[in-house]
Amino acid sequence: MIKTATIFRHCRLDPSGTIGKVLKGRGMAVTEIGTPFQSLDRFDALGPDILVVLGGACGVYQAGLYPFLEQEREIIKARLTADKPVLGICLGAQLMA
Repeated sequence: MIKTATIFRHCRLDPSGTIGKVLKGRGMAVTEIGTPFQSLDRFDALGPDILVVLGGACGVYQAGLYPFLEQEREIIKARLTADKPVLGICLGAQLMA
């Protein structure tokens, strides 16, 4: 069975880069979601084997300006509660904290 990874990106022009390449190189099916531009309403928080949440120009304290941050925080919380892997980088780590 192929393992799955979902990567949350916060900038339209910033791809997953090395992280995406490494996950794909390990045979994982990788899906990238630009959370400011794509809906998370139907995202299954526990679906992917790993969730990677990248950085971005906004800060965790700006959820009022960027509503997608609250959705991400809830997804991360559900995954952590279920003991499912999450890798947070910069903004992603802020959301995890």
